[in-house]
Amino acid sequence: MGYIAEGVTTYMGDLFLFEAGVVDLEGWCALMTRLLERHLNNPGRLNMSVASSSFDTWLDGYRVGVRGRKGSIYVEGAILAFLCDCRIMTLTHGQASLSTAIRLLWERFGRPRTGLTATDYWDVLTEVAGQSLDDLRLAHAEGTEDTWMPLVDAMTSQGLSLTKRRDDQGLARVSLTPQNPPAPPMA
Repeated sequence: MGYIAEGVTTYMGDLFLFEAGVVDLEGWCALMTRLLERHLNNPGRLNMSVASSSFDTWLDGYRVGVRGRKGSIYVEGAILAFLCDCRIMTLTHGQASLSTAIRLLWERFGRPRTGLTATDYWDVLTEVAGQSLDDLRLAHAEGTEDTWMPLVDAMTSQGLSLTKRRDDQGLARVSLTPQNPPAPPMA
C-alpha cells in the first residue's frame, strides 16, 4: 500500500501548497510537470504495477535497483491519486474530492486505529465518487496500462492543457498550461 501512503501524500502535499496560496496555479503546474516527467521517463511504470512496486519496496528497500524494472511508489502513486481526485470531482460535479475520501478514511480507520487495506481505500473512493473507480484500480494500481490519455483527460477536466514532446535525448518533456479562458481552480 505504499502507493497509497506515499503517493497520496506526495500528490496532496503539492495540492495543499496550491490551496493554501503558497504557490499559484503556475507554480502548481511546475510541480506537476516535474512529477509527470519523472513518471513518463521511468519505463518501470509499464513493467511492474505500482501495487507490486509497493510490495517490492518493502523487500528491497528504497534502493534504485535495476533501472526500468519498477515504478516509484511516490511518483506513480501521486499520478494515480491525481487521476482519482479528478474522477471524483468530475463524478460529483465538484462536491467531493480525494480530500473528502481521505477525511472519511481517517474517521473510519485512522482515528480508531483499526488499520486500512487497499480494498478499504478503494471502497471509500467508490463511496465518495458514487461510482466504482475499479477501472483506475485495475489499469493503473494493479496494472501497467499507459496513463497518458487518462492524464490528458483529467487535466482537461481541471481546465488545463497537457502536451508532450521528446527532447534530443529521447526524454519526454511535458507542457502543462491553463486553457483559455482559465477554468476555476481545482476543488
